[in-house]
Amino acid sequence: GFVTGFYATLYPKSNTEKAIEIGFVKILKKAQKVGIKTFDLLREDNLLKFEQLPEEYCSLMQSEEFFTKISDQGEVFYNKYIIAMNDVYGNPDIGNRFEEEKGFSTSLIRSSAAAALYVPLAKSPADTMFEPIAKEPYFETSINLPGADRPHTVTFDFQKDDALSNRIFVLVGKNGVGKTQILARLAFLISGGGTSISIEKEEADKGDKISSRGFFKNVVAFSFSAFDDFELPSEAEDSRTSYRYWGLRGEKNKLLTTDQLTSRIYSTTRNLSENRKEVFAKYLEYVTPDLNLSDITRRGAKKVIKERTSAGQRMMLATLTGLVSFLKDRSILLFDEPETHLHPSMLANLMSVINGLLEDFNSYAIISTHSPIVLQQVPSRYVRVIRRLENTPEIGSLSIETFGENFTEISQEIFDVSDYERDHKDVFIKLLSEYTAEDIIAMFNNRLGISARALLYSLDQAEHKQ
Repeated sequence: GFVTGFYATLYPKSNTEKAIEIGFVKILKKAQKVGIKTFDLLREDNLLKFEQLPEEYCSLMQSEEFFTKISDQGEVFYNKYIIAMNDVYGNPDIGNRFEEEKGFSTSLIRSSAAAALYVPLAKSPADTMFEPIAKEPYFETSINLPGADRPHTVTFDFQKDDALSNRIFVLVGKNGVGKTQILARLAFLISGGGTSISIEKEEADKGDKISSRGFFKNVVAFSFSAFDDFELPSEAEDSRTSYRYWGLRGEKNKLLTTDQLTSRIYSTTRNLSENRKEVFAKYLEYVTPDLNLSDITRRGAKKVIKERTSAGQRMMLATLTGLVSFLKDRSILLFDEPETHLHPSMLANLMSVINGLLEDFNSYAIISTHSPIVLQQVPSRYVRVIRRLENTPEIGSLSIETFGENFTEISQEIFDVSDYERDHKDVFIKLLSEYTAEDIIAMFNNRLGISARALLYSLDQAEHKQ
């Protein structure tokens, strides 16, 4: 509801030099009300031209790229800009005076990129309403979903206590408990994004909350499902948003064809910087061992990709392309069901790729999944199980260690495997009415596994007791 945004441009004194587009900046006035445009206030105060904003105004650059551009002009220009604009990044004491203003939290630091610029400046909780940034992210969300009689409250604690990897946090649960919807809301809450006023108002009315957004500079949502709930940003390359979407949906929410997906892989990879191309090549062997970087970036690559990769490999290649393109320092990746379209061995490779890239870019991920393969590679302290008892959501931790555990144990703990074993359990019960357990094992050429034999013998004992 606050209209505070401007674009900053540097016009050099020399007519021979080109103007420099610096980026998006927000300006706020003390006691500014919802619906009031900062531009109108500046005009009323005769400040459409000024040497320095008066103390009742403050501003905040909205991205790290903005900071880089004004820094590139030299220390003199940087200092002049900070003073002239009362910029709270360059002078956090000004920010401290504005923190109680509603427009400060809901507009100036609304985007995760802007919040990330401001929050680290806090000296102590006593100095500011924002706590100093932690070494690893820690935040709590409270999200209201349709059909639930209370919010889904989840604490995401990436704190690292030992040598185990802490880059990935997993949400797991049966279909219909709200995992995908939680990720979609998180994309909005963390980034502070949204493509329209109606969406912003709709989300605000739901009362969704997040305790802190200041750690992450960038929010990247990944999904290769045709039915995900992620909002598509309308201006993906605009400096006003730190939110990016990468998946099977393109313009006007239409599903990408195979040709369009292949073209996206080709064009995005070709446009990577040389440093990022090196990172891409480093992980490419995990995805498509038969292809190298030149196969994907040279002329005619789209045909090569289509002919020499399976559908699953193209999904892996698309994932790698998006990750290398969008991840940067302190990003948060929100990945909905990475197992979609993938063979189990490919999924294991993909998890290795994700872990490696998160380390390379000092970033983190929240993944929703149904796959024991994903859980097998994440310590249980970073896993939360979402359940619903009728309309009441429950978010819990695990009683077992998932890292390296076998699939049967994971499935029994998380997915209530008794529901899934009902069919073969019923077959065993029917067979035991006519045959011994040993006869049944022989029917399978003595190849029944330990879990199946244990179930069979327990059913046989139960039958004899009766």
